[in-house]
Amino acid sequence: MKVVVAFWYMNTFSVGSCVRFGWETFKKRAWFFIGATIVYVFISWAISFIAGLITGGGHGNALTTLISFPFSVLLTMGLTALMLKAHDNVDSVKIADLWHPHNYWNFFLAYLIVFVSTIIGLILLVVPGIIVAIALGFYSYIIIERSMGPIEALKESMRITKGHRWDLFVLMLACFGIAILGLVCLLVGIFVALPVIMLAMVHAYRTLAKIAETTPSTIV
Repeated sequence: MKVVVAFWYMNTFSVGSCVRFGWETFKKRAWFFIGATIVYVFISWAISFIAGLITGGGHGNALTTLISFPFSVLLTMGLTALMLKAHDNVDSVKIADLWHPHNYWNFFLAYLIVFVSTIIGLILLVVPGIIVAIALGFYSYIIIERSMGPIEALKESMRITKGHRWDLFVLMLACFGIAILGLVCLLVGIFVALPVIMLAMVHAYRTLAKIAETTPSTIV
């Protein structure tokens, strides 16, 4: 009976379990996650600042964004790799895990495809953009973890999320609420909110990937 219950638990997905996992994992090494988030935010700001100096257009300028984009993708890869490792073994993860350039071009192309597809979808009455963002949202974990090509990773993300996209939308709303709470707490709360959100999303990926192992490889 215990074995059946354990199997059922590992093969079910709920928004609450993802958020709880994010919070409980964060608490185990709170200062590390806060520090990693500060490093991430600082490097992100530094990239934009330096790109702004190069273009002379300042932060937010289109040319500045274009120059900083490849470096921002690399930084996103590092944070994704760090959170995947933290999910599986929170005691072994370290700041150095932010450096993860492996499969950069696969990640870059997938990132670009998802970004453009989401923007087009948002222009088309918003809802299509949200659906695209949810369906393709796990590509980053898949490329980092499985070294898939961009198209293969996007297809796999669609397969994994099939049948769970409404739940993922609710999880996105929950994460948005957590982010708002972080901002309300004198802004510094965002250094708690961001790692909790990312850990919750990694847990969602891990759970749905496990469920997908037992389902046929169809994409809808």
